[in-house]
Amino acid sequence: MTRTRASLALVTVAATAAVALPSSPASAAPAKGLQDQEMTINHPDLRIKFLEDAEEANVKFLRFNTRWDGKSDKPDASQINAIRDTIALAPMYDIEQVLIAPTVTGGKSFNPKGKKRGPKASDKISTRAYKKYIRSVAKSFEDLPDVEMLYAPLNEPNWYRHIPKRGGATMYRRLHNIAYEEIKDIDADAKILFGELAPYARRLSKNYPHGQSTDPGDFVREVLGLKSNWKSKGKRKTYTVKADGVSLHTYDFK
Repeated sequence: MTRTRASLALVTVAATAAVALPSSPASAAPAKGLQDQEMTINHPDLRIKFLEDAEEANVKFLRFNTRWDGKSDKPDASQINAIRDTIALAPMYDIEQVLIAPTVTGGKSFNPKGKKRGPKASDKISTRAYKKYIRSVAKSFEDLPDVEMLYAPLNEPNWYRHIPKRGGATMYRRLHNIAYEEIKDIDADAKILFGELAPYARRLSKNYPHGQSTDPGDFVREVLGLKSNWKSKGKRKTYTVKADGVSLHTYDFK
């Protein structure tokens, strides 16, 4: 069963110049996007059927997640190869853009149940390992022709199972800027998206008195060093983020 989702529109954001904007605004019309790891990665025998259905539905944009545990400096080779195989076929089915978004597989250890505060982001995530990991990911796709490559440094960084709450915004800013530099060094034409944000804060509960995710607007302000009134709370250099676009997930499980 395939799941359709709206494509990720590239937009520019002005927030006290904390985001480095492209020299000209994006002018491309929105494109329909599709993701189904089950058909493209887990069951490659279904890959052609997936692409045929995507073409029939006028899909122009594919999205993939790659696994990362926060510590490894190398991506899963079998997963990368499966994604490569799909991308190599994609232009034959009129796919024009591909987004790669690593997902941290932190789970319960990143946001345990109970009243105790969870771990610090720096205890669970290695920026040194990430630098090698994201560079390896980019190199894996640099030779694929005929599609525009987009990358998000991490999938849903405002969900605490992906980045722990304590120090999470600071960690994301570091990882994002690492990704921007490393990916651009490999593929100067690739587009790097800020965000891939979960759309809302999950409610506090008895099991999770410290919450499970941060509201995306609050998270962005924290990453960019902005107070609730959007005034800067620190040096511009400290909070600068380099990006070609911004992505927000718009699903609602409620």
